[in-house]
Amino acid sequence: MNDLNDIRWKILDAKETRWIYQKELIDIYQQSIISFKFNIPSWPKVSDEIQQAFDLSLADFQLYLHKTKINFKLLDKKITILGPEAFFISPLNADKLKQITILFEEEHIIGRLIDIDVLDISGKVIDRKVKRRCFLCDRIAINCMREQHHSQEELRDFFDHLVKNYLKEKIN
Repeated sequence: MNDLNDIRWKILDAKETRWIYQKELIDIYQQSIISFKFNIPSWPKVSDEIQQAFDLSLADFQLYLHKTKINFKLLDKKITILGPEAFFISPLNADKLKQITILFEEEHIIGRLIDIDVLDISGKVIDRKVKRRCFLCDRIAINCMREQHHSQEELRDFFDHLVKNYLKEKIN
């Protein structure tokens, strides 16, 4: 098996493992699940800068949930081949949670890099009503990705630039 296929299988395996883990959390807690991660184009998906930006934005997210009076509990943080991720539970209705997480993604300085999924107690992922826009242009992001309108290098440069600027702002 060549390296690219090996990486693809590892990515699929990590996504499957995440899905199983989220279902287990639902079975145990019978509450909505919030999965907090980054949209990280290309490789590497883990670095000191990515981890630092993740930790800071995760702290911002928790503060945001407190300020909006959302009852939640952080259950787990981990690093996988997909990058850093965190998992929460909340007794709040999943549709309402999704609306709140979308506002955070839209208002946060690096919100475009943040990917917050919400699952209801049946395990259904709550979709956005309005699809996200591409990092670099105004097209629908998923269409832009499928049609490969931008190179991985362009996307990664944009990602790295936002992370560096965010870290400068937060640290200074």
